[in-house]
Amino acid sequence: MSAQDNKREKAQKKQFGLEDNNSRGDKFDSLYEAENGIKVKVDFKTRQCGKPCSTKRKFTKDTIKEWQDTIIVISEYDRENPDQICGDTVVLTPDIIKGWLNEQEQKLNKGSNTILGHNDLKQISGPPEVIKKIEKGVHLNCPMISKKVLNSGIKVSSAKELKNVLEEYSKKVINGGPNGKSIKNG
Repeated sequence: MSAQDNKREKAQKKQFGLEDNNSRGDKFDSLYEAENGIKVKVDFKTRQCGKPCSTKRKFTKDTIKEWQDTIIVISEYDRENPDQICGDTVVLTPDIIKGWLNEQEQKLNKGSNTILGHNDLKQISGPPEVIKKIEKGVHLNCPMISKKVLNSGIKVSSAKELKNVLEEYSKKVINGGPNGKSIKNG
C-alpha cells in the first residue's frame, strides 16, 4: 500500500469514527462492533473523483471469500491533492457487491490468452505440490470496481450515517442474512 493510500485510509477512519483496531495480517481495516454484538469487518478504499475504484494487486478466490462478509467504504480524492479525501463516499455491502464478485470469480476460473485460470488447471498434470503452487498463482491484477457498481452503493457523509449502515447490516447477519459469516462477539 502506498503512503498516500495509508494516509487517506487513516483519514477515512477518523472521518467516519472507526477505530484502527485490526491486527497485523487481517484482511480488513477496521472491526465495528454493532449494538447486537455482531462484529462487522470494514475495508477502506479510495478512488480519484469520478473514476472506478482499484481493488488489490493479487485478487484471488480468497479475496472473494473475504469480501463476501466485509463492508467496503470507498471515498473519493482529488488528483491535485491526493493526501486528502473529499467528494462522495459510498458503502458497498456484500449484497451490493455480490454480482461484481461473481464476475471476478468467473474471470478467475476462465483465465485469458495470457493468464491461467482455475479451469486451465484441470488440464495440467504433475506433482500435487506443483499444481498447488500454480493454483496459488491464479489471480487478477487489481480489478476495478466500475462506476455502475459504485453508483449502486449507499452514499454516506458522516460517522452517524455509516454507523446506521453497519447496524442495519449486522441485523441482516444475525437474522441469517447475506452470508451470516461476520464475527459474533463471544
